Amino acid sequence: MPIPPGQIEGAVGRRDGLADDLLRRTGVPGIAVAVVHDDKVVYTKGFGVRKAGTDERVDEHTVFQLASLSKPLGATVIARSVGHGKLSWDDPITDYLPHFRLADPFTTGALIT
Repeated sequence: MPIPPGQIEGAVGRRDGLADDLLRRTGVPGIAVAVVHDDKVVYTKGFGVRKAGTDERVDEHTVFQLASLSKPLGATVIARSVGHGKLSWDDPITDYLPHFRLADPFTTGALIT
């Protein structure tokens, strides 16, 4: 179902207040926000600081260490792509990232076959 005209702009227009409120309520020192619509990045901005007690601001290029959060996040993205028929669970990663190599060539080969 298409999103009505103006709804994306309206939602993006509220993001600064939402982000500032989230930082205040959670105590998280900083976040980076991106809004993607129709495969286009329509907004990026950083809020807060990289580390509590510093003046080092977060921007849209700040890299965060996600630790174990990256695994379920990555799996969710892949699952959605599988659900949309864009790839299969059995596809080798090198079909999509030909340059991908693990430190152990044997393990990389196991991903290809």
